[in-house]
Parts: sequence; structure tokens; C-alpha cells
Amino acid sequence: MRWILMTVLVAATATAGVPAPAAAQTVAIESASTGKCLDLPDGNTANGTRLLMFDCVGSSANQVFEWGARNSLRIFGKCVDAQGGQLRQGDAVAIWDCNGGQNQVWTMGGDGQVRLGSTSLCLDVEGDNRGNGARLVVWGCGG
Repeated sequence: MRWILMTVLVAATATAGVPAPAAAQTVAIESASTGKCLDLPDGNTANGTRLLMFDCVGSSANQVFEWGARNSLRIFGKCVDAQGGQLRQGDAVAIWDCNGGQNQVWTMGGDGQVRLGSTSLCLDVEGDNRGNGARLVVWGCGG
């Protein structure tokens, strides 16, 4: 059984003048099953840097994302991106220059899952790995 439930942990500050659904929000994304957070390793902003799960560290800029314009999820000015642009199950999740593609649109489902746009794919970890350093992919949404 896969663990895919990712929840917004912190949605405290709005950024003035940046539309999202309402306004951009600063968020950390935590796995409901492990308590680990979405993390950009070492703050590496190179295109294609894979996102990982890691112990939540409240003061780590590597775990602070902005849910912003056009339902993008950003960190250090880059967008969270389902690699390849094909919107397929198993696609790697990394950062990339924001381009407005459907592979960079993320929504929060009523069930608390972070979904890839209007697809039936959600943030997940590769191979059901629950340890630090587990790489993110998109996978079929489930409960």
C-alpha cells in the first residue's frame, strides 16, 4: 500500500498582490503518514533537481514553498514540476523554471492530497520509501 497523503502544514503568511486561488501562501508540505516534509536538497536550484522527503525542520528554507500564481508550487523562484510534461504515473517530481505548463499546476484536493492539476495523480514517494531522502513522483491518488 502506497502512502500518498500530503498535507499543507503551514499556511500562515499571504504575499500581497500575488494571486493564487486567493493570495499566495507560504507552506510546508508534510506527509500525514510519516511526518516528513517535502524538501529541496541543499537548496540546489538547478533545473531538474529532484524533490525529496526529509525530517521536517521548521527553520529550513529548503522546506518552505509558495503556493502561488496559477496554482503553482514554488521554491526559490522555481516551480515544482512533474518531469517530462506527459502527466504520467511515475513521473519524477523536481524543480524547473516556471513555464505555466500543466505539469506545474498543483491543487489541494478536499481529501488533503496534493494533486497534479486536474489529473488523478498525486504527490507520492518512489517505491513506498519512508526514509529520509525518498524521491518524489506522481502516482495515482488513493486514500
